Amino acid sequence: MTVSEGCRLSDYTFRDPDTVGLPVCFVNKPFFPTYSRGMSDRSPNSSTPKPNKFQLRREATHKELLRLGIERFPIKGYAATSISDIVENSGLTRGAFYFHFESKEEFFLAVLRERAARREGWWEAAAKSDVSSIEDAVVASLTALERVGEAGSFVWVPCMVEFAQAVRGNTDYQQELHEIYLEWVRELENWVNVLAERGLVRTDRSTTELAAAIFAYGEGAEIHAALYRADIQQLMVDGVVRLLKP
Repeated sequence: MTVSEGCRLSDYTFRDPDTVGLPVCFVNKPFFPTYSRGMSDRSPNSSTPKPNKFQLRREATHKELLRLGIERFPIKGYAATSISDIVENSGLTRGAFYFHFESKEEFFLAVLRERAARREGWWEAAAKSDVSSIEDAVVASLTALERVGEAGSFVWVPCMVEFAQAVRGNTDYQQELHEIYLEWVRELENWVNVLAERGLVRTDRSTTELAAAIFAYGEGAEIHAALYRADIQQLMVDGVVRLLKP
């Protein structure tokens, strides 16, 4: 479709918060015009069209909402945090939120997945040459998690408990939360495998079993920290060493 086809000034609409003023023919579908003089919206060396500025704006809004969720859910917890709290003083609106997410539940799950994406590869800290013991590996890995914003992650455990209570009648949301749990266990298994390759962990249990045990222990310690504002770093180190040591 050329630029001159199908779009008129009368087509302008304000129904989409991310495409204010964009003609209807552009809204809710990708549009990559081919100009009448043969200039295309594709880069010379790529068969994939470049995203237009409206798609880039949508992507930026989506990312900003996830960032706000990561920042604001821990402040008041899942149950007490409203959509208005999420977008307050951000320049975004409730309309923009609901354009990207159908509900607070869907948004919270997306925030948890975004946290997982941000901490990708943290387990590689245990492979450093100066790591010679499980104690070293735990400290190095906690430092790596801190660098990607996972320090003080104990504040997220109460949020997830509240979420689980809120969706206990919805099997779809429960299943998604379970899948997020399994992903965390897989990350921990990657970490245990790094240590196993160096002969640092027990061999009477599978790495999957050890990863699940670490996760359960860690969440218990994090609930303890959330309830009593206790410093659990040394507790985490000691507990993980006891679980893994041959």
